[in-house]
Amino acid sequence: MSSPAALMHWAILDLQQIITDTGIKIVVTTNNPCHLWLLWTHTKPKKHIILIKDRGIYIDAAFYQCFIKKGGNEQMEPGDTLVHSFLKEPWKNCETRYIYFIGQVNYQDSPSESPIFKKHRSALWGWNLTELWQYETEPPPMWCHTWELWTYHLVLPPMNMLISEQWG
Repeated sequence: MSSPAALMHWAILDLQQIITDTGIKIVVTTNNPCHLWLLWTHTKPKKHIILIKDRGIYIDAAFYQCFIKKGGNEQMEPGDTLVHSFLKEPWKNCETRYIYFIGQVNYQDSPSESPIFKKHRSALWGWNLTELWQYETEPPPMWCHTWELWTYHLVLPPMNMLISEQWG
């Protein structure tokens, strides 16, 4: 049986996104019911090293990050839930935001916080490309390039890329 103090904590199990015409809908799943807020900024968080003296020398023992909040909003669902939705609109194409989540359990502040995420919004890009030596009818083919990824701040992510060609 878990203690009441343990139930005050939460952790992110899943983080999804749905691109809208003018922004992004972010859906977060947590391990315990809680009520979350999404905080965001355009300013890249600064990392500060905390030095600790151990046996006469200073070592890099820990770090903290400065997060300059620009905006934020409460989840769309009422009360404590396992699934939390946030609609971030407007969010311009090619705009990067740094976000993290804080929360409450039973209307009391939780000591849990998420890591800082870096999110770059890109939309479906379309190019009209006419290759006169191969394609002679109208309309010219449409190329669509989609590139979306979630990363933890300060960690190099794997890249995921999808390129599709639609030939009419």
